[in-house]
Formats: sequence, C-alpha cells, structure tokens
Amino acid sequence: MLVFYDYATGSFDDSPTDRYIFYDGAHYPGNATMVSLTGDQTLNGVAFGNDYTFQTNVLNNALFMQTGSLTVHATYTGAEPVSSIGSKKIYVYLYDSLNDSTPTSGGTRDPLPIYTGLTDSAVSVGNPSDITIDNILPGDYYIVVFYDYRSGSNPDNQTDPYIIYNNIEFPYEGASPLTISTGTELSGISFDYSKTLSSGGAFN
Repeated sequence: MLVFYDYATGSFDDSPTDRYIFYDGAHYPGNATMVSLTGDQTLNGVAFGNDYTFQTNVLNNALFMQTGSLTVHATYTGAEPVSSIGSKKIYVYLYDSLNDSTPTSGGTRDPLPIYTGLTDSAVSVGNPSDITIDNILPGDYYIVVFYDYRSGSNPDNQTDPYIIYNNIEFPYEGASPLTISTGTELSGISFDYSKTLSSGGAFN
C-alpha cells in the first residue's frame, strides 16, 4: 500500500516532489510488507514527512525500478553545535537545476530536491561517512551536501554548514552537475563551518 501527499501541482494527482511512504515505513516496493484486506479495516500509524519524494509521475513511469545509484564519501571537519543541536547527520540533496538565489541571504528558494540521502546516525567530526542513494533515474544532477548543525522544522536550517559539488558556494556559477549511473561514487567531499545557511529550508 502506497500513501502520498499531493505536495506539487501537475497533470496527475501524483506529481514530482509529492511525499510518499509505503505501509510499514518502506521506501521501495521490494522491502514493503503486503497488507491482507478482509472486509472493513483500519490501518493506523502511517506517518511520513519529507524523506521520500516522487521524482516523476508514478502512473506513467517505473518510479521504483531505476538503475542509478550514488555513494557520496563526505567528511565534516568544522565545529560541533553546543546549543539548539541538530541531528549531526550529513545530508545529500540531488537537484536537476539550481536557481540564482543565494542560500546565505534568504533569497528565493531553490527547487525541491529530487532525491535525498543521509547518514544513519550522527557523525563524528573529521570521520569520513558514506551516504548512498539508490534507485536514481540516470542523468545529470547538482549535489548539495550539508551537516545538520542546528535543530528546526527542516533538516536544513540556519547556520547549517554546506558545500555544493564541485566545492563551491553561492553564486552557483561553476557548479557542475554530476552524471549518475549505476554505482556512481563521489569522493573527496570535505567541508567545514566556513559556509553556512542563513535561513531554514533554503535547499528544501
């Protein structure tokens, strides 16, 4: 059973960036639990947020059977938070485009990320971490990596340190999309506290 929230407008009820979850919290059909229906039933506890988003229209595309994957090898080397502490996880956001607004001045938001990934737990400063995102539609994507320094309603919040592949910040001139196919690896992503967001949700 698939449940989704109609977040974005489109020609269909299910559109790119709509939030979704399978019953039992699964991300893909392969690890979802089937539900046996016998008469009237009530299913409780189906709660979900921004973690999983459609990258295309489900009715016309094989959403969950894409062949691309990306593993980002990232290291955060900056300071640890001492107040309003976030999860201290590293997040990876994939975009098909970036606009010319600045994440450090509260400008117009960028497009929503098409794919997201994060570490399973908080990371230790200076220790490399691997973040893998599976079932990506092969193609070119801009990549934003950030450290969840400060708590808030979004994973990306004010004062969260970030880096944009290939080691740039605003303005986005010079940002290069990465071509993602099967088993793509991105190494050498290291960042500190020198580049931080000025507003929550600048990348989300």
